[in-house]
Amino acid sequence: LLLGVYFFVRRMHKHSGFFLGLSFMTRFFQIFSLIPILLVYTFLLMRKKLKLVDFSRFILFFSIPVLLFLLANLYLYKDVSYPFAMQAFLTKNTGFIFNQPFGYYFANIFKENYLVLFSLAGIFLLFKRHDKEKILVLILFLVPFAFYNLAAHKEMRFMIAVLPFLFMLTSFGFLRIAHLFKKNKEIAALILIVVFIIQAYPQLEFYKH
Repeated sequence: LLLGVYFFVRRMHKHSGFFLGLSFMTRFFQIFSLIPILLVYTFLLMRKKLKLVDFSRFILFFSIPVLLFLLANLYLYKDVSYPFAMQAFLTKNTGFIFNQPFGYYFANIFKENYLVLFSLAGIFLLFKRHDKEKILVLILFLVPFAFYNLAAHKEMRFMIAVLPFLFMLTSFGFLRIAHLFKKNKEIAALILIVVFIIQAYPQLEFYKH
């Protein structure tokens, strides 16, 4: 997924399509992460900042691993949609044990890493500066994150696909705030140490001998 996004940013459309196609094949839910890419392509086409042939190359190379998978299904199961139907069946009939409330991911991502609070500063600064390249990172995080939150079935492992983009936003916000403390490095270092201790302490185990 990340490699596909990298090639997309570099305008290497064939490479991007192929690796995003592989990403979709590794996990069907990765389609949520592909939607932002397709939205950006649509926007660029409407603004005439992208040639239709480039988008066609993206679709063609995206289709290569997908078509190979569908052909394999046809050969093995006599049904190209069998794995998709099986996934839908399992989700419908077994996923209820993983049903979680709407705020599940918000709370657990924060508990995993308190530093994600800096992502809020990163998002604010993106809109303030109108940084188009970094706004793409925000879209790549928000769109799939919204879909995952709307689904009743929630597990933290689903977040693996969106966490890299969240941490990019976190690092952007952190670096900008750190710049404000340029003349007070000791204060910034102290804040980081305190945050680290608060987060690490519950994970420490003490044994009495």
